[in-house]
Amino acid sequence: MYITFHVEPDARFQRDGDDLITQVGISYTQAVLGGSTKVPTLTGEIDLDIDAGTQPGTLRVLRGRGIPNVQGRGKGDLVVRFTIAVPRKISDDQRKLIEDLGKLDPPPPTAAAEAEPDKTASDDGFSFFRKSKKKKR
Repeated sequence: MYITFHVEPDARFQRDGDDLITQVGISYTQAVLGGSTKVPTLTGEIDLDIDAGTQPGTLRVLRGRGIPNVQGRGKGDLVVRFTIAVPRKISDDQRKLIEDLGKLDPPPPTAAAEAEPDKTASDDGFSFFRKSKKKKR
């Protein structure tokens, strides 16, 4: 006798073996200042603390909150991926506050500035990203 199981997709979770993966949207202020948010689990929602400075795509692993192992060896993990929920519409007051913050916030480095070599570092002729220099004979 063969028994075949089909697992229906769930809107809240993706499955990876015994592990579950979910995405949780947080606000810009929660990402910058920290706070807490509700996270779905198999047994209901839980409160999860958000660290100040959380970046989009940050992963948090909740051990033992995944699928029970079919061989009875514990449970998988729940992996929470944070996304930043950017509002589509804001009030005039919110716009003014964000514009004021933008004036205080330094601009991010450009790709050209990031690619510029560090002139303070010693150049010993070797880098992980380029081949070592060969001496001419």
